Amino acid sequence: MPLHRDTLSFMGVVIREARITALGALVRLLHESDEFHHQGAPTHIRTSDEPLRAEAYVRHLLNEDNGTIMVAEEDGGVVGLVHLAFYAQRREPTTAARSYADIGDIVVTDARRRSGVGRLLMDAAGAWARERGALDIELSVWEFNEGARALYESLGYHTARHTMSKQLE
Repeated sequence: MPLHRDTLSFMGVVIREARITALGALVRLLHESDEFHHQGAPTHIRTSDEPLRAEAYVRHLLNEDNGTIMVAEEDGGVVGLVHLAFYAQRREPTTAARSYADIGDIVVTDARRRSGVGRLLMDAAGAWARERGALDIELSVWEFNEGARALYESLGYHTARHTMSKQLE
């Protein structure tokens, strides 16, 4: 799925790079994601009636030199997003030099989950990363998020490391 075109379309869903005109929709989607993650990890993710990742934060993401936000649109509305960035890591004493992309967020509206929108966004993210020379792509996912983990595994992602946590009393 090459991203050298401005938009990609499949079964009525259009994938394209986000524009500033989608700012409100991006803030709402990220807020929906934050609420979902707060339910699963309340000691780690804060919540509020108002979006914590407000317009200024999303503007910053839209202006990153090494990243992008892509949106999935259907019937003129934003139904999903993926935010990712490209990194060229230099060789260090214990690490290899490598070029990779990191997915910071992927969100699909509750009404469109398990409909293929997430898969389209992940495919587009992979194409964007390959076009920039990334050799691999990584992401973090919460253990409780079984639906997302199943999607990532079906796309060939595997666990590369574990982050373990213990609540202290």
